[in-house]
Amino acid sequence: MRRDPYLPVVLMLASLLVLQPTSSIAGDPDAEKEEMESAFLQLSLFNPIQLVNERKSISGLRLNLVYAKNADISGVDLGLGLNNVSGNVTGIQIAGVWNGADGTVKGIQIVGLGNNAGSLSGVQIAGFGNEVSRDTTGVQLGLVMNLVLGEMNGIQVSAFNNVSTILGGSGGAKLSVTGVQIGLANLARGLSGVQIGLFNASEDSTHGVQFGLFNWAHKVRGVQIGVYNSCKSLEGVQLGLINYAEESSIPYLPILRASF
Repeated sequence: MRRDPYLPVVLMLASLLVLQPTSSIAGDPDAEKEEMESAFLQLSLFNPIQLVNERKSISGLRLNLVYAKNADISGVDLGLGLNNVSGNVTGIQIAGVWNGADGTVKGIQIVGLGNNAGSLSGVQIAGFGNEVSRDTTGVQLGLVMNLVLGEMNGIQVSAFNNVSTILGGSGGAKLSVTGVQIGLANLARGLSGVQIGLFNASEDSTHGVQFGLFNWAHKVRGVQIGVYNSCKSLEGVQLGLINYAEESSIPYLPILRASF
């Protein structure tokens, strides 16, 4: 009979789970202190079959085959499947399917499918898309989409880039992009920087440049270059086949409009 080469690994991880100390009792200060301490190494098949309890943090290296979960990660997080952190990540996460952190990511997330972070100071690279629930300072590179539900300071590159309260941003806060968006479609609550795409939209004010086939903004202080440019008010230049400024005495003009 041919022996399964992965069987010893599975048995080892299962035995480690069984042998984990069970003294973590509510109200036990020693147990609570032990849970708060971090470990250097985590080996996980899928939670809860993992070397270190999910309530502990890892300061060092975490290796995961299917699904791993811990409090915080400081160091390197490598997984073939899903990497999950209920707190913060300081370092690098690399996964085949998904990286997730409920808290702040300070570092890099690289994944085959999707990245998610509470807030980001660093870089996200995904085969499908990236999402940040709050503010972002850094770079998002996604094949299909990038989504930020807070302030974006940096660069977004993907087919679809969105920074808006429309898809769930918190509390009606003034959400905006300070930096660059490059994609087939770019949407921002407000823009201070550059949008490059087929369709560019800024729901509030635009301070900078929109370059695409169709450009729209509520108020433009800068330049719109495209086939069709549209805004409510303009302090700058529109260059395109059709230029529309609602508050102008002549709303529609071909080729060029300048208003200062």
